[in-house]
Amino acid sequence: FIIRMAALEIYNENVRDLLQDKSPSVKLLDDPIKGTVADGLSEAGVASEQQLQQLLNEVAARRQVRCLALQPACSVFCMGLK
Repeated sequence: FIIRMAALEIYNENVRDLLQDKSPSVKLLDDPIKGTVADGLSEAGVASEQQLQQLLNEVAARRQVRCLALQPACSVFCMGLK
C-alpha cells in the first residue's frame, strides 16, 4: 500500500498548503471530471503511524487559528490509499 496525505487551510479567502512552511497560495479549480481540485497542493508519503503523527503536529502548528464569528478558519486534511 502507498499512503499519501495533504492538508490545506482556507483562511481570509486565501488557500494555503499546510505541509509547506512558506507556501504560495494554492488555487482551487473546478474540474469537470474530478470536481474541485487544489492546484499546487503538495502531498507527503506516510510510512508509519509515527510519521503520520509528526506530519499532523506540523500541520496543526502551521494553522492560523482565530475565532471570528463571520470568518471562521477552515482546515482540510486528506489521505489517500493506493
